[in-house]
Amino acid sequence: VTVAYLSHKKVIPVYTLEFVKPWENAISAANIPEYIAKADLILSEYGIGDELLSQAFNWVLGDSLHAVHVRTTVGRRLRLVGVVEDCTGGVSKEVTNSMEVRATRSKTSTIYTLQDFVSGYVVIAADHTDDEACAGAGIVMLKIYQKVVEFGIVGVNLLHEYPHLDIVDLEEVPLRAQSLIIVLSKGSLKLDMQLHLIVEAMKAIDTGITVLPLTLPRFKFPTESYFTEYLPQHFGAESRVLAAGLKGFFKRIAVQLATHSSDQVLDAQSIIIFDRLNKSYTAGKHHKSLRQQSSQRSEDWLVAHARTSELKGMFENTGLDEDEYDLCGI
Repeated sequence: VTVAYLSHKKVIPVYTLEFVKPWENAISAANIPEYIAKADLILSEYGIGDELLSQAFNWVLGDSLHAVHVRTTVGRRLRLVGVVEDCTGGVSKEVTNSMEVRATRSKTSTIYTLQDFVSGYVVIAADHTDDEACAGAGIVMLKIYQKVVEFGIVGVNLLHEYPHLDIVDLEEVPLRAQSLIIVLSKGSLKLDMQLHLIVEAMKAIDTGITVLPLTLPRFKFPTESYFTEYLPQHFGAESRVLAAGLKGFFKRIAVQLATHSSDQVLDAQSIIIFDRLNKSYTAGKHHKSLRQQSSQRSEDWLVAHARTSELKGMFENTGLDEDEYDLCGI
């Protein structure tokens, strides 16, 4: 803050929902050491005294700078998108539409239900307590959103952004969603909500819903002891139902998402996800193939990058040779 103040850099303060502005006297030269709790910092070595620090904080928290406030009318991921928009002056149709829809619902006193949130959408379910899982879900949403909408599907929603989700609501999700992508992360197999969602999804599989497992790097597939020891110990009589649903779920071919990889690899993996959704959707609805809607440039790009060394691990993990695993049917 002090260096930015002295060098006259362009600064945009971003106020989070939890931040409370200090009262003016709290950041005076006399009181600012206590405010920033700098007992373990020796700022004087860098020529930063209390008077300069006070000036810098009064500047960054004052009215002379254009400040951005995190929006409260959209979900967690869209809040970050909104911050970027407000800082850069950009406008995202996704955020704008979401805010307009919610504002309309607010004016008409309509309750924002789970049915509104999932009906007709591609729904991505992730462990809301796992940052990597939430990030992975957000990456997939951003990568496939435009293509999904262009295909005529309502959109993509992240289940963990629904504010009042309860375990009793899970039965409704696979019955109403167009497709369900379940993100499997480190703690997925011990998360009650996700285990029950998987079971409900497998119960609804005959209704035509597409259920797609999406694995993250830290996820480990269950061993036999998980079904014979862990589930009975933690779920008792219910463990048989859970085991049957989970075993059926894990017979489905999972798609990997390497969250640590380059954007090009994430693009290629997102195309695989999109293609899997397309195959299931067109098989049941006789819609025009999504691959036919893709540009020739996208196809050429995929062919060029599908053979990179980073993607070879995908073929090794599936037990298939590279030539046997045809990405997207090209």
